[in-house]
Amino acid sequence: MDATTSGPVQKPASDQLKKPPRPRSKPYPAFTIDHCVTFAQKVDTAFSSIGFTPQASISKTLEQSGGGFLTLLSSCVQYGLLDKSTGDGYKPSELFKKISRPLPGEKIEDSKLECFRKPKLYTAIIQAYAGKQVPAEAGLANILDRLHGVIGDASILAAKVFYKNAKALKVLDDNNVLRLSSNAPPVEERKEEEEQAQPDVQSHNQTHQPPPNHPPVVLQLPPSTFKEIPIVLKNKGEAKLLLPPDADDDDLKRIIKVLTAYVE
Repeated sequence: MDATTSGPVQKPASDQLKKPPRPRSKPYPAFTIDHCVTFAQKVDTAFSSIGFTPQASISKTLEQSGGGFLTLLSSCVQYGLLDKSTGDGYKPSELFKKISRPLPGEKIEDSKLECFRKPKLYTAIIQAYAGKQVPAEAGLANILDRLHGVIGDASILAAKVFYKNAKALKVLDDNNVLRLSSNAPPVEERKEEEEQAQPDVQSHNQTHQPPPNHPPVVLQLPPSTFKEIPIVLKNKGEAKLLLPPDADDDDLKRIIKVLTAYVE
């Protein structure tokens, strides 16, 4: 009998032609804020907001499923309208309640602006274009694809939804300039303004220190018509006493009394 030899095992053609996995796009809002508010309202009506509701229960009750349903849930979470707990499900957030049941001092549009700032993608866009002209949809889509990992057709949808949100919230003017600060959210800006409006209750004996990372306060010198009395300090340079041009001896005696009181 002829000897037989075993050759190398050939892999199935299907394995040889197996395509590499498609790169996944980074998260982006695929639905507008108003659309997500309407969906979150349905979740809030159908379920208690005390605890988290499983995804399967939301799908069954609202009769929604598939990729579009999952993308809608993701968009709601990115805007901060739904809170997510891995393994437990979803529930309406405090930010959603500020929109659906605002208190007398809360403005719905301000809360929606807070939603607009929530997604990481939108934060990056705002930081890049605050006070500047945002590229047209096609140009923005290209930037999202090249620089932010929102790949292919996803970048086109992400750019379209961003524009719809920005137009609805009136933060884009007719020239597509983004009229929105890249700093703190509107709520924080209002809080800071209110704090600045409060009277200063600090003791006059406390020394005011300029805030860190801010340039020092430059004091404006009085007009040159004032009299200057130079005072040489011990190993500390020179000080100057400024007096109005009509100051007399009685004024000097009063100054001496004040300085003596500081020393004592």
